[in-house]
Formats: sequence, structure tokens, C-alpha cells
Amino acid sequence: MKFVIFSFFALFLAVRDIHGNDESIQNLKECLNENNIKVDIEKLKEHDDPKIRCILACVMEKEGILENGDIQYDLLKEDLLEDAEQLGEKKISEIVDYCGNLAKELTDVCDKTNLIGMCLEEELEKYNIKFEK
Repeated sequence: MKFVIFSFFALFLAVRDIHGNDESIQNLKECLNENNIKVDIEKLKEHDDPKIRCILACVMEKEGILENGDIQYDLLKEDLLEDAEQLGEKKISEIVDYCGNLAKELTDVCDKTNLIGMCLEEELEKYNIKFEK
């Protein structure tokens, strides 16, 4: 569970710039409240609560990256490109497409967003790109 939470947190940091830092932090807080998860954001990656598995989907939905259960990969690519521009648009696109393809058969949106989050984290780390607070 902690690896999924770490991946969630890493991806959250990667996508938070779409609407600006303050709004994204507010979205995360709203998602935690909506799911009755009482934990400081800074301690989120150590929090071991099964309800947390859907927080990434909630945040992505509030950010506009997840609409009607479908991930808007173009938005995700744009945001990752801002944070990892040294890889270039083509490589970012390849990474996001690869991770999206891994999750395409999943029907549960929480499982899908978590798998994509873990995959993006692993793939970006291959290029020494880490999203940590």
C-alpha cells in the first residue's frame, strides 16, 4: 500500500501545476475530506488506509485529467513535459502512452490511475527524474 501511496504522491506532484499549486493542494484536501481520510498532506505517503487508493483518481478528476472515467492523456503529457522538459515531447509521449497501454484493460478507475502513477514514476526514474516534495 505504501508504494501505491508514494506513487500517488509522486504523480500528484507531477500534475499539480495544471491549475497552479494552491488549487491543486486544495483539490487534494477536498478529496481527502470527501473520503473521510484524516491525515496531514505531508504524512500522506506513510498513511496506510485502504480508502486512499482512490485519492489519485479524485485529484485527477478535479484537475481535469480524468473525465467520465477516461484519462486525458494529452493533458497529462503537457504537464509532465513542463516538469521533465529535458526528455522532450516525444519521450514524454512515449512514456505516457506506454503507461496508459499497461492500464488500458483495467475497468476500475482507481486501479487504473494507481497503475499509471506507479508506471510513470518507474519510467521517469530511469531518466533520473523524481517528483519529491
